[in-house]
Amino acid sequence: MKEEDKKGQEKTGGWGLTILALVFLGAAIFFFVSRFSFWAGLPALIGAVVALIFAIWLEWAPKDFILGINQEGDIMMVVRAGKVWKFFLQWQGWHFATQGEVQQGEALRRWDVILDKEEVKRNWLREILGGLVFVGIPPFQQVLTYRFKWAHLHEDGSVHHHEKVLNYAFAKWDMYVIEIKGIEDKNGLPLDITILLPMRIVNPYEAFFVVGRWLVMVTGLLQVPLRRFIGSCTYQELLAMQGADTTDPAVNQLERQLWAEVEDALGEEQEKSDSQQAVTWDDAKIRIFGIEIDKLRAGFNSIDPPESYRKLTTKQYEASQEAEAVKIKGEAAGLATAKRVTIAVMAIARQLAGYQPEQELSPDEWLKVGKMTDQAYQYWLTSQGLESIKSSDKIIITGGGQQVGADVAGLTIQEAVRQEIGKKVKEENKEKKED
Repeated sequence: MKEEDKKGQEKTGGWGLTILALVFLGAAIFFFVSRFSFWAGLPALIGAVVALIFAIWLEWAPKDFILGINQEGDIMMVVRAGKVWKFFLQWQGWHFATQGEVQQGEALRRWDVILDKEEVKRNWLREILGGLVFVGIPPFQQVLTYRFKWAHLHEDGSVHHHEKVLNYAFAKWDMYVIEIKGIEDKNGLPLDITILLPMRIVNPYEAFFVVGRWLVMVTGLLQVPLRRFIGSCTYQELLAMQGADTTDPAVNQLERQLWAEVEDALGEEQEKSDSQQAVTWDDAKIRIFGIEIDKLRAGFNSIDPPESYRKLTTKQYEASQEAEAVKIKGEAAGLATAKRVTIAVMAIARQLAGYQPEQELSPDEWLKVGKMTDQAYQYWLTSQGLESIKSSDKIIITGGGQQVGADVAGLTIQEAVRQEIGKKVKEENKEKKED
C-alpha cells in the first residue's frame, strides 16, 4: 500500500461482527447453563469464535480497540493518561534502542530507531499475526492520533499535498518538500522555490513528545537560513545549483555556503537546547528534534520566476536569433558584391596590362596584372558609375564608407591575384618534375 493511501485511514465501519459474536456466545452459554448436551451448544460456540476472529481483524484492529495493526515501516504510539506508554515498530531488520545501548562506539538514546546488530531469530507468532499488536484496554491506553499536514515528492516528479488524521508515524525515508513563494533573489527578482528534504523519524519520543509538531519545527528552523542564502544569490546561480553539476567549482562553493548558513542556525538552536545531542550534524546528515535529514540528496526541485520574466526572456531570445540571421544574410550579400566587383576589375586590369581575357598568363604576367588592379578599380568606378552597380553594392561605396569599400575590394582583388600566381607556379613546377 502506498504511503499516501495508508496515511489518513479513518476509523470507520460498524460493529456487526462483534455483535454477531456476542449473539453466538450468548446462545452457547444458554445451552450450557440450561443443561442441554454439550453438542447442542458447540455450534454456537464455534460460531462465536469465528465471528470474533473476523471482528478482531475487520473491526477491532482498524479502530485500535484493544488490538491494532502496525504496518511495515510504521511506528505506533500508545499513551496512558496522556503520557507515553509504549511504542511499536514494524520494520524488518530494525528495532528501538534501549537505555544505555551503544552502537559503533556511540551512546544511543532510548527509542532511537536503529538497525539490528545481528540476525534476529524468526518470531513465528509475529509472522502469523502480521502487524497485529496489543495496544491496551480503553480508555486507559489509547493509540495516539494527530492531524498531519505535509507535501512530498511522488515517483513521477510531481508534488502532492496532504492533510489527514494519522494514528502512526512513518519511519522510512520520504522526500518532503518545503515551498517558499515570492522570495527575491540578489537582483530583486521574485521567485517561487520548492526544496526537497529527504527526512525520516529516528526517535518518535523526541519528535512527538518533546517537540510535538516536528515537521513545522524542522522546516521553520531551516527556512531562515534558506531564505538568507537565496537572497544572496542570483537566479542564474540558483539554476546552476538545481542542475547539480558537482564538477563545477562555483556550484560546489555555493553548496558549501548554503550548508554553512544552515549549520550556523543549527548551532544557535543547539545552544538553546537542554541536550547537546538534540541537534547534531556531519557532512552527510543532520539530526534535529528526533528527525534525520539526508544532506547529500537534498536540493532545489523547482525555481520559477514570474510569468512576465519568462515572456521577457523569450522575447530577448527571439530578438537575438533574428539579429544573428540578419548578420549572416548581410555577410553573404557582402561576399556576393565583392565577387562581382572583383571579376569586373580583373577584366579591366588584364586589358591595361595588354592581355586578352582568355589568355593564359605566367607568374610574371600575373604580377604585372596585379600592379594594374588599383588603377583598374579607380577606372571601373569612374567609367561605370553607380548605375552599373546593383543597389546592394552601394553598401560598399556610399553612405560615407567609400574609402572602407575601396580598401575591402582592393584587398579582395589582391588576394585573387596571389591565388592565380600561386596556382601558376605550382603548375610550372609540376611540368619541370615530369620533364
